[in-house]
Amino acid sequence: MNNLKTQTKIVSLQKNINEVIEDFTNSFNSLKTKKRYKIVLKEFFEILEIKKLDELWFLHITQVEKWFNKYRLLKSKFDEENKSLLLNPSTINNIAYIIKSIFNYLIDYYNYPKNPLSSFKPLKTKEHSSTHSLHRWELLDILKQAKMDYIDILWKSKNIKKHLSKLRNYIIFWLLALSLRREEIVNIKWDDLQEDSFLLISQKWGSFKYIPVPLWLLNFLL
Repeated sequence: MNNLKTQTKIVSLQKNINEVIEDFTNSFNSLKTKKRYKIVLKEFFEILEIKKLDELWFLHITQVEKWFNKYRLLKSKFDEENKSLLLNPSTINNIAYIIKSIFNYLIDYYNYPKNPLSSFKPLKTKEHSSTHSLHRWELLDILKQAKMDYIDILWKSKNIKKHLSKLRNYIIFWLLALSLRREEIVNIKWDDLQEDSFLLISQKWGSFKYIPVPLWLLNFLL
């Protein structure tokens, strides 16, 4: 049995790196996301001069990290007058996220030892997310109706278990209405709920999204 596992691993590690990239990106629904991931990953592995998956195992983690920093520098744009001022931090965060994701995939499916970008911290950026959200008036209208349907009625209910269950559903509905990703929803902390009536969401590429929170909802959640 152990020999069979070893043979299976050897066969899988002979895969062309482009095949691996294809397998990895097939998990995404968005054509735009697939295209972006393929461009970044193919460029990165070309810099590493990796054509077969097993070739990656011959490189030490620190070497991969070193080449990532070179690739990152290649994609960085700096201000002409202030050479230390990076003009595209969100792009660099995006690149790092994509490369980090493929290595997480390799760890899960091919037993790659460690993610070389595990210590990378997203660069600070003032850019806001371009993810489409409802207009403020649309959101407030939906929340107002949901408040009538869930909160006011259930507040008078003596069935506490039912009340808490509906309250949870209401909060989840509210978060989904904000066009947040599932990962963003599960990572929200109470500290992200600001007292000046907005929710600050840290997004995957280092950008931030500011969500308006009605005062009555803020008071209710707190």
